[in-house]
Amino acid sequence: MKTSPYKNIKSLSIFLAILLFALGVYLHSIDNFLAYRGLRGFTCFAYLGLIFFTLRDRINFHLAVFLLFYGTSSFATIWYENNMIAILSTILNVISFLLLIWALLPKVNFRKMNKPFLIGFILVMLVNGYLLYRLIEMISNMSLSNTHLVLLAISTMALLFVGFLTLLYNHEYSTKGTVIFLMFVFQIIFAEVFRALAYYDLAYGNAAVHIARILLLGSMISLLNYSLAEKTNAEMLNS
Repeated sequence: MKTSPYKNIKSLSIFLAILLFALGVYLHSIDNFLAYRGLRGFTCFAYLGLIFFTLRDRINFHLAVFLLFYGTSSFATIWYENNMIAILSTILNVISFLLLIWALLPKVNFRKMNKPFLIGFILVMLVNGYLLYRLIEMISNMSLSNTHLVLLAISTMALLFVGFLTLLYNHEYSTKGTVIFLMFVFQIIFAEVFRALAYYDLAYGNAAVHIARILLLGSMISLLNYSLAEKTNAEMLNS
């Protein structure tokens, strides 16, 4: 059996995730919430560094810049109670999701959607769209300003569209790489949902906090595995 040349890197990524999760649990247990938020940004940069160290000049531009903006957005949430910083953080989030859209759009063909896939997709997107709408509705009274709320809605719609494009991307190519990328995107989606539930204390208490962080770490591992996976020229997001 052929051994992956990246086996040690993949093992390191799992060890790093366990270490970061344990540190996060400790910071949260001592109520150091600012450091806990900052650790989210550090997580994105740590995996960006790991991917860059491994791939160097073969790193995917779109995904690298996504991590840069997404991690910076997470760092900005340290001061999320400040309206201007919250707006800046949300704008950076929107930009990061637009980068994923930019990467995915050239790789999908809407005409290849068959009827069963289209019906299934519509059902999934309607359910997800309704849940995200309800989430925005629940936090509307707790947003810092109307501008902040509008940006949260835009960010939600952008992330939902990323999910749609990722389903098409996997449907069109159906490779190991596209399945891993699908896992990455939907872990990000649910990480954002549970992060909102935790921050606004809407449901599940501390469980939502830790679930959001587990999903984030899982998404980073998936992104690294996608970056390392063998891909055809047709399916490569940077081609």
